Amino acid sequence: MAQVRAYDEFWYIENEDGWHAACSWAKDNYVSISAMISIKAVRSQLLDELKKIGLVDASDLTRVGFKKYALRSDATVNRNADNEMLHGAVLAVGFPGNISSRRQLGSFGTLRTRTESHSELHPSSVTFHRKPPRGVKLSSWYLYREMVLSSQVFLRECTMMRPEQIVLFGGHLLESFAKQNPAGNVMRPVDVLDDWIVAESPCDDTMSVLASARRDINAALEYKVMYPRYPLPDESQAVIDSICNMFDVLNDER
Repeated sequence: MAQVRAYDEFWYIENEDGWHAACSWAKDNYVSISAMISIKAVRSQLLDELKKIGLVDASDLTRVGFKKYALRSDATVNRNADNEMLHGAVLAVGFPGNISSRRQLGSFGTLRTRTESHSELHPSSVTFHRKPPRGVKLSSWYLYREMVLSSQVFLRECTMMRPEQIVLFGGHLLESFAKQNPAGNVMRPVDVLDDWIVAESPCDDTMSVLASARRDINAALEYKVMYPRYPLPDESQAVIDSICNMFDVLNDER
């Protein structure tokens, strides 16, 4: 998410104060100017392809050069552009196996992934801390872009995650199993993500709603793949809007 913020800030400064001001900001904050230009070029190409297949309507785009497009500020597909919590959740779709959790036992900073029981945040990550910070509650979940092995296993380019983001968008497969209550013979459902993340809630209805919403998200995605030029059914759109509103609330709580 730090990269997304850097990209947005660079081009905001360029639009408000000019190219030289944006370059000066980039140099002061160790941001690659060539990377910002490359990302913008790839973004324009991607928008052009999305327009061709119908996922982005031509009315949402404005031409900024020869065969180059950008989203209009009031574009329909851009209505959740300021929802960072939603961005992080959708980012998890691109890296379904790259989820890590902070270990409850062991030294500070030790993380567990699906394949590694002992790893740590890379010191270059903005989420890295050598010791617990005072007055700050650290996230128990992270999404990482790559795993590297040097003196030990490190996770690079990490983004803090909320449980709701992981349950709705993370991993490959969320399965439900029956679990016996230790205090009796009552069986209760337990949701497990990718055979290692147990998703539980004090309220069974909460997990039921989130699991159902995850299935609705998958169904909506399948519909758009089959019929990219058609709007979602009203029922699917209502679920998507509710999820976006939930992440807006979670953003405000941060």
